[in-house]
Formats: sequence, structure tokens, C-alpha cells
Amino acid sequence: MNRAQDISKSLKWQFRLVENTQARMRFVLPRVSLFFVATISVSIGLVILLFPELSAGQPRYLVLFAGWGGVLLGLCLYYFAMTRSGEVVLEGLKQCVIVNFKSPKEDLALHIPFGDFISIETRRVKDMHGLHNHWKIELVGKNDVRIKLGASFNGTFRKKVRDNLVNKMSEMIGIPVTFLD
Repeated sequence: MNRAQDISKSLKWQFRLVENTQARMRFVLPRVSLFFVATISVSIGLVILLFPELSAGQPRYLVLFAGWGGVLLGLCLYYFAMTRSGEVVLEGLKQCVIVNFKSPKEDLALHIPFGDFISIETRRVKDMHGLHNHWKIELVGKNDVRIKLGASFNGTFRKKVRDNLVNKMSEMIGIPVTFLD
């Protein structure tokens, strides 16, 4: 677990649920969402730059800033989505959490036994509309190593789904759940 703490950049990402079976839960980096946001950003930036008559009445420097800002933001998001990949697998049969992460600077492949985790923390967060009806889940290991698990676009769960997932994880790993509402 100390190696995971040393390579903490890979564990700062939010992993999204893609597979949920009886003995296995698989979470991956949300690359499709990054591609989607990058495409929208580049498209809006190019429309602003190529059709300046649509933003008539606005100062020219503001139009150029918005257009190039959208294009550059989109290109940065494309870069991140194309150069980073990762997954976290809770494997009930092997009794371990498998963490794989690849980026230009890191290549991480860990098999962390269930015994190295001390709890599952879940806390309430605001959603995009300012409502407090979403929760995030984190696996907490020794030395305060945290693996962030999520779903949806912003990486959070609704209460009913959260309850089902944390109960299943708790039974699979054999650790308690801490509700930090």
C-alpha cells in the first residue's frame, strides 16, 4: 500500500462504474465524457472564431479570447483523454482490488489485498443544480490512501444506488461503511 501512496497522482482520478456483477465490480476513467466535453468545447470555440458576425456587439478581444480559449481547452481535454487510461476492479474471487493506470509519466499495476482497506467512506455532495441528493464513495486504505469511485457525469450516486453498492462492497471486502453526510 505504500507504493500506492507514493504514486498518488493516479489515485486522484474519479473512476466510474461500468460493470457490477456478483463477484466483481469494475470502475474505469471517464474518457468518453472527456471526449464529449472536448468536442463541444472545440466546436464552440471554432464557431466563435469562424463566424465572428454571430458575436456582433462584443469587443473583438473578448471574442478572440473566448474562441481560442474554447479550442485550447478542448485540445487539452483531448490530450488528457487520449493519454490516460485506468481501471479499478474489486475482484471478489481473488480477494483483491486491482488498480491499473497508464499515463505518459506513470504505468501502475497494483493488486491490493482486501485486508489493506480499513473502511468505505461515503459523503453527500452538491450536484450541478445545487441539490444535496448525491453521494460519492471512497475506498480508504491504510496510510489514508483513497480510491474514488463514482457513476454518472459528475461521479456521484443517488442514495438508493449508493446504499446498494456500499453494502455489496462492504460484504465483499469485509470492512465497515462510514457515512459522512
